[in-house]
Amino acid sequence: MDNLHKQTYLELVETLTNCPVEEIDKIFNLRSNLIDVDLIRAMNDELDKLEHQRNTHISQSALESWARLQLCLALSYSYFGREQGENFEKAIISCEKALQVYTVETFPREWAKTHQTLGDALSSKTFFTHNQKKSSLLEDSLQLLNAHKFRLSQEREDNNRRIITCYENTLKVYTYETTPQEWARMQSLLGVAYHTRHYDQPLENQERAIICFENALKVFNPIPLPIYEGSTPVETG
Repeated sequence: MDNLHKQTYLELVETLTNCPVEEIDKIFNLRSNLIDVDLIRAMNDELDKLEHQRNTHISQSALESWARLQLCLALSYSYFGREQGENFEKAIISCEKALQVYTVETFPREWAKTHQTLGDALSSKTFFTHNQKKSSLLEDSLQLLNAHKFRLSQEREDNNRRIITCYENTLKVYTYETTPQEWARMQSLLGVAYHTRHYDQPLENQERAIICFENALKVFNPIPLPIYEGSTPVETG
C-alpha cells in the first residue's frame, strides 16, 4: 500500500474515531469502497499504539478512542463476515472489548450502538454457522450427525439468549420518542430473535415476537401503492 492510500485510510480512521456515534453507519456507507483488509490493518495499527499506552498510562480521551476503534473494527469485521464466517467471531470480540469502556451510565449512545453491533454479529454468526455445519454434516454417520445437531442446537440457544439481551439493552437507550427509527429497528430484530426461540416457553416467545413486530410497525408504516389511471376502481360505500 503506497503512502497516498495509507493516508486515505488513516484519515478515515480518524474521522470514525472523532465523529458522533450516530454518524458511523453513514460514514461507512459513504466510504464503503474503503472497507477492506487495509482499513482493518490501519485500525489494528492504531489499536496497537493505544494498547501500548494502556499498558503504561493512558488518558481518558485515548481510552475513549480505543473503545471507538474497537466498535468500528467490529463493524468492519461484520462487513467481511459475509464472506468469511470467522470474522463474525472477531467482531464479537471487538464489541466485548469496547464494552469494557462503554457503560450505559457514562456512554449511553455508544453502549447501545455496541450492543446493537454485538447482537447483529451474534445473529449473523448463528446463521452462517448453521448453514455451514448443515451442509458438512450430511456426510457424517447418523450417530455423529445427532451429536453435532445437539451441540449446534445448544450453541444456537446460547447465542439466541445473548442476541435477545443485546437488543433489549439497546432499548434502554433507544426510545420511540427520541430515536424512533433505531427503536423500531431494534423492535423488529428483537421480534425475529423471539420468533426463532423454540425453547423455554415457545408460546410466550411467539407472543413477545408479535408485540415487538407491532411496535416496529408504529414507525415502519407500509408505503401506499400509487393508483394508476386505468386501474380497476375500488367501490366504496
